[in-house]
Amino acid sequence: MTFTKKKLAAAIGGTLLASVGIQQAQAAVDLDGTAGAATALLYASEAVIGTSGLGLTDAGTEMDIVGLMAVNGVQSDTDIRVTLTLSSGTFTAAPTLTIGGTSNAAGNGCLNVSSVSAACAATTLFSGGTTADSSVTFNTSTGTGSVIAGAHFNFAMSGLSIANQSAITATVATTIADNFGPTDLTTNTGPYLSFGP
Repeated sequence: MTFTKKKLAAAIGGTLLASVGIQQAQAAVDLDGTAGAATALLYASEAVIGTSGLGLTDAGTEMDIVGLMAVNGVQSDTDIRVTLTLSSGTFTAAPTLTIGGTSNAAGNGCLNVSSVSAACAATTLFSGGTTADSSVTFNTSTGTGSVIAGAHFNFAMSGLSIANQSAITATVATTIADNFGPTDLTTNTGPYLSFGP
């Protein structure tokens, strides 16, 4: 990377370098490799983190987190709770969660009461997701429909604030609850973000 006078002055002053960003092009971070290649974000190690931290902004979908949610699907009349926890950093704004199909969380992830492909019900923020949090939980329900086998979650991220260049791991845990009580589904953990040359 070449430093201009302005960038060098910003680096010496301890402010962030907004022009130092992701070094590879990708659509989203796939935690488990089931929606494509499991590839964590890589930011340039030249990024300067000042005393107030460094804000990383999602310019498209590259900071989104996808992965397998329901291997065998989820039946009707079942509540679903999905929690994302990052090992460090805090959200710049609350992420959103959608449940999608079997390929990179794209397409419909549910079936309606007539077993016809349909979009899943909207999720609602249950807890976390503030600028002081590194964890967020969403709730939804299948209602009279169901979630297809192999459905994926997609956390759309706005950005993160980080305090240092430590690697960040993401963990997504899914729990369902029906008349028989709560059941844990797949828990996905994988590398989310790191710094390097």
